[in-house]
Amino acid sequence: MTQAKQIEWFEQWKILEDDELNLFNDWIFPHTLNDFTDKNILECGCGGGQHTAFIAPYARTVTSVDLNTIPIAKRRNIGNNNVTFYEADIATMDLGTTFDFVISLGVVHHTDNPNKTIANLKRHV
Repeated sequence: MTQAKQIEWFEQWKILEDDELNLFNDWIFPHTLNDFTDKNILECGCGGGQHTAFIAPYARTVTSVDLNTIPIAKRRNIGNNNVTFYEADIATMDLGTTFDFVISLGVVHHTDNPNKTIANLKRHV
């Protein structure tokens, strides 16, 4: 079963800007943005697209998925031509491919079934 969309996430990300690169670097440690160079990245729960914007200059491709906020993330990533956005439930999506990195920062615990979500994300590595 797919999780229902939640308007409050759209409203939150419409006004929130998480442009703290140093904090993002802490969250991906021990990896660095350089580790994403020429890699295909799957970002699950992209929110407003700020982290997408950090990753895009390094990655070959970034596939960013969110159930609620894709229009906001797209607007914040105009010009990042290597980014594709999908509106989907990360617990049930099937993108039909695998990626070099799968990241999800501060999202999985908000899903209806975190264990199912993690299992699904692992299928994409």
